[in-house]
Amino acid sequence: MKKSLVALAALAATTAFAQSSVTLYGNMDQSVFRSKSDTGFLLSSNSNGGSTSLWGITGKEDLGGGTTVSFDLKSELTLASGQTGSASTGLNATSSTSTTTGTATVAASISATTTTTTNNYNSNVFNRGAWVGIANAGLGDFKIGRQNDAWWESSTKYNNTGINSFGWANATAMMSGTNSLKNLYGGSDLSAIAGAGAATGATNVGSVGTGGAFYGGISYATPTFAGFQFKYGKGVPKAGYTVNGDANQINSYSLNYANGPLTASYAQQNRTNAAGDNAFQQRLLGVKYVMGQYTFTYGNNKTTVSSTARTTDGGHDATVNAFGVGYALSPKWNLDVGYTITKDVDNSANKWTQTGIVGKYAFSKRTTWYVGYGRSANEGSSRFGSVYAGSANSIPAAAGTSESTIITGLKHAF
Repeated sequence: MKKSLVALAALAATTAFAQSSVTLYGNMDQSVFRSKSDTGFLLSSNSNGGSTSLWGITGKEDLGGGTTVSFDLKSELTLASGQTGSASTGLNATSSTSTTTGTATVAASISATTTTTTNNYNSNVFNRGAWVGIANAGLGDFKIGRQNDAWWESSTKYNNTGINSFGWANATAMMSGTNSLKNLYGGSDLSAIAGAGAATGATNVGSVGTGGAFYGGISYATPTFAGFQFKYGKGVPKAGYTVNGDANQINSYSLNYANGPLTASYAQQNRTNAAGDNAFQQRLLGVKYVMGQYTFTYGNNKTTVSSTARTTDGGHDATVNAFGVGYALSPKWNLDVGYTITKDVDNSANKWTQTGIVGKYAFSKRTTWYVGYGRSANEGSSRFGSVYAGSANSIPAAAGTSESTIITGLKHAF
């Protein structure tokens, strides 16, 4: 009897263990590109011009009855240097201030005081994900920790060039960044917004980042009904007794539809200032339709700057419209053509257009080679480049100039 119980217990333990899994995964993507503008040319390389290089560890346990518990730890990678994490999509650290007082004698005793303030930005390891969650097939999916923003997650479905550069992905990344939107109108960083810098007195800048694509907090996604799914996410609320309830925080929601050849989304992101007012918003509408060998995409995004982000930092509103056509030449070859236009709503003289054509060849399900040509045309005070937002060196040296880029790269997923 005892032997039977021991055997039964061992079998139960083995079964429970078999229902748990931990997986190491990643995406390695390195490109080489040559850009030429009115002021010269550059030859460079990066790890996100095609798709973002990253690695992660994910795990799942089946609790039975359609319920699972899972986790994900995900880090960005820069292949050329081996660096993990990113300052723009990761945690923003605190600022430090030091004061030095000294006395010197030059015909008299003179007191000298120097004050230095330094803003430190961390490039933390798991900048793109560090969450644990529980999901049920009939009740939905709940996550807590660092995770994808609902608006950003929806935006990734409507890339019109097939890679991060030359189009929609490049434009929405730049328009959603509190440190990059300024390049549309020649302004300054939106320091009043969460994630823009701890020197402004923000309380939870560490949970967001300057780009707003990821945040530390909670989210809930409904089950899918007739192709529809709703998701809501919010950064960690009220971090202290003396802090305004929604100060320097982020919240977002999305309604996504996927059924057969049609995919569509509406999503919104709100970021607040120190007073808890919505000061920086993104509103997205995207549609994708597959018809045989063709894929048609359209994306519209509106950036709205209000409250202190406008009155104190001088921020401008912006719109992005992107159109794309993809064609599968064969099971291995694919061609994407995209056109994207970004406008300054407050000053029509500032405009940024991108055109791109990209070919991709799939060596296998995991390995793809790509090559493309893109052109950015800046007008007025606009100063953006063709290569994806993470490549600061591709931004033209002067406003109102055009830039053309040839890019090629290799992507391998595991």
